[in-house]
Amino acid sequence: MVSRVNLNLKEGLVNAAYNNSCLDVLATNLMACATAQIGILNEKIVNFKNRKSNVEDSTQGDMYDSNLDECIIHHNEIIRYIQNLEQLFSIIFLVQYISSGIVICNIGFQLVHVRE
Repeated sequence: MVSRVNLNLKEGLVNAAYNNSCLDVLATNLMACATAQIGILNEKIVNFKNRKSNVEDSTQGDMYDSNLDECIIHHNEIIRYIQNLEQLFSIIFLVQYISSGIVICNIGFQLVHVRE
């Protein structure tokens, strides 16, 4: 009976560690997507003069306005995406931080009170 409980406990710890690491990787990849979008927006701004407008028969002023509108929309979408990420992961990371602190305290307590 005791060995079965120990086995279930070990399986639970392995699953918790796996889920914790997967969540970290997911958050990192979503933040990398935001970084890539900022890089794309930077390229759009750097090559602002060389870009063609989607509007046919447009003047140069209309072309600049169209490109500027596109950059503003892209920038606003990036900000919204990052705010959603922050809102979602701030609670998750807080819970991970607190649970890691509890685990470290438990391990320290067990190390101090181990009987030889």
